[in-house]
Formats: sequence, C-alpha cells, structure tokens
Amino acid sequence: GYDSAREAVTRNLRKEVIPRRERCGSNSYYVEYVRRHIGDFGFSVDSDGLNIYIPRDDGLERVLEKSVRLTLDTYRKRHAEDKDNDLLRAGAFAMRLNGDMLALVGNIDFSRFKYDVMAQGWRQPGSTFKPFVYGSLVERLVNDAIDASDAPKSIEQIIADVEKESTVLDGPIGIALGNGEVKTIQNFRSNREPLYRGQIPFALALGESRNAAAVRAGNRAGIKNVI
Repeated sequence: GYDSAREAVTRNLRKEVIPRRERCGSNSYYVEYVRRHIGDFGFSVDSDGLNIYIPRDDGLERVLEKSVRLTLDTYRKRHAEDKDNDLLRAGAFAMRLNGDMLALVGNIDFSRFKYDVMAQGWRQPGSTFKPFVYGSLVERLVNDAIDASDAPKSIEQIIADVEKESTVLDGPIGIALGNGEVKTIQNFRSNREPLYRGQIPFALALGESRNAAAVRAGNRAGIKNVI
C-alpha cells in the first residue's frame, strides 16, 4: 500500500510524489484514485501539503494502456455494425499477491473519461467468470487422464490427451428454473458471426465468450467444482 513509504522505497518500487503546497492535477486513473482515497480520511491533497508514496509501475501501466486500446480496437473491428461501439468502456489493473497495486487503467482515455470503471464501477461478474468455468473443466480432464487405467506416462502425453477432450458443444440449451419454466441460453454476437458454432475448442468458446458453450462446460466440470 502507499501508507508505508519506507517499505516501498526499500522494495525499489517507483514512488509517486504529490508535491507540498502545489496544486496537483491527476494525470492517471491511479493517481486520481489515490487523491479520492486520501480525501476519505479528511485530508485535502490540494491544500494540506502531503507527500504520498505509492507502488506504481509506470512501465507496466503503459503496457496495460496499450492492452486496453488493442482490446477495444479489436472488438470494434469484429463488431463494426454494433450501434453501441461509441459507448464501450474498458479497463485493467495489475497487483501483487500481497495487495500492492502496481498499475491501474480505469477507462479507455483519462483525458476524456474520468469515471473509473475498475475502482468505481459496480456490476455482476458476467463473462469474467468463464475462465474459472473452463479452468475447472480442464482440471477435471487432467484428473480423469491421470486416474485412467491406461494413464499417460508423461506430462506431454497428459497434455495431448486433455487437448483431444478440450472441445465443447455450442448449441441451443435451456435451463429448468422450476414450475415448468425454462430459460433458453443465448449467445451475444455480431451479425457476421453465427448464432451457434457447434462443436468447438475451448479456446474459441472462451475467446468469443459463447454463453451456451460455457453452460455446457460448467455442467461437464460439475457446478460444485466450478464454484
């Protein structure tokens, strides 16, 4: 965290200093987040004269900024006919396992959008949960391969066996909600993509965020294993 300057400097992490007695304009979502957080404690960053040390990595933040732009541009090219392309927002962050925030990109352009979707946005997890679904299924496939009577003799063979099984059906599917009600799972895609793709690799199902395939992958992995 940024409340331990000595520890931050000792770890050779870059420090961001807000100069004393100078009005400090934020130049990134990370710095703006710090400004708001300090204000929650009753301090005024603009007038109280504070030196604030944070474990921010400028190089990593630039990489995240490029990643956000690339992801946004790629999506817009794939979905050129979507009417809401101008409303798209995206962000990214990187942190250490001990909680140190190294980089934060809160939206697509700080000069245009001050709203930080990463720190301020509240939403259901949506498709960000899908990697856990497929990860659980891959784990089950690996265990099945190891426990088989003719178990593979090497890591390479385990990988080969799992890859053969790493496909999922992307097709119509419904979930019983009780009282005779059934919810049909639909895929959201551009007009140039098919509604369903049939039997496809995990990578394609996850890359295109196929909802129907994800439901089948979860059932195959076992919902308890996923959660």
